[in-house]
Amino acid sequence: MSALPFSFTRWSRRDWIRNIAAAIAVTLFISSTYLGAQKIDIRPVQMLTPSALDRAIPADSRAVYLYVTFYPLLWLTGLLCDRPRFRRYVIALVSTAALSCLIFVFAPTGVARGDIDAGSAPALYRLIESTDLPRNALPSEHASLSIIAGIVCWQALRGRPALRTAAILWIALILWSTLATRQHVLADLLTGAALGSLAWRTTAFLKT
Repeated sequence: MSALPFSFTRWSRRDWIRNIAAAIAVTLFISSTYLGAQKIDIRPVQMLTPSALDRAIPADSRAVYLYVTFYPLLWLTGLLCDRPRFRRYVIALVSTAALSCLIFVFAPTGVARGDIDAGSAPALYRLIESTDLPRNALPSEHASLSIIAGIVCWQALRGRPALRTAAILWIALILWSTLATRQHVLADLLTGAALGSLAWRTTAFLKT
């Protein structure tokens, strides 16, 4: 059996230190800009109307356990990258998060969470609800950054259909969780997916 296509099997100690530091820095940037934008109140938040599909998906606070696997997805995807692709991946993530932050500040949108009883929800859901206000909805960073990760996985796992399928299924479950937890509506996901795809395409000059 051929070796798995994980680039970390060929990383030096210096590579590990660099990539772990980059992962921490990107995580802090994404989370801090997202939460920071919630504290800037320039314009009133426009609440989004759920589509028929959104209403058809039952609310389920337990989906939060899938929702929080978003960051591990981003971290593990970085392990599939060689140096040039890792650089492109990081730039695509950071630029997407930065642009999303500007949209959150100047065109804030939100999603009502009335379908979920926080009192009977898991503690993890209550923690997220208390720190993540019902705003910063469109575009969904869960969608945009997951799409970037999905593109990288699709390319890096060429010839490994089982792993490709697992990666795409994981991303699909994360996207479903954003709807089930009422963090997002379909419009957020579609806009986020378009933004993530655009970000990856515009960083094509960084490809080897």
